[in-house]
Amino acid sequence: KGLMSMFANIGQGLGEHSFEGNGNANPFGMTPEAARVRIQDLKADKAWRDKFLAGDAEAKSEWDRLHRIGCQR
Repeated sequence: KGLMSMFANIGQGLGEHSFEGNGNANPFGMTPEAARVRIQDLKADKAWRDKFLAGDAEAKSEWDRLHRIGCQR
């Protein structure tokens, strides 16, 4: 079991790395429509909304990123 857990942890770290694209907030494909849907989901999530309103930096970063993607045409 321990050996399998070790290999599972190694495998999780072997994913592809992201890169900074040409100013695109998410160069790997979140569409503007998907971003708008996610924004609506976050607005309905009371726990997330409370974090955002309390000034949580991670929540604000996600909000800003989704709006950059969602406003693309």
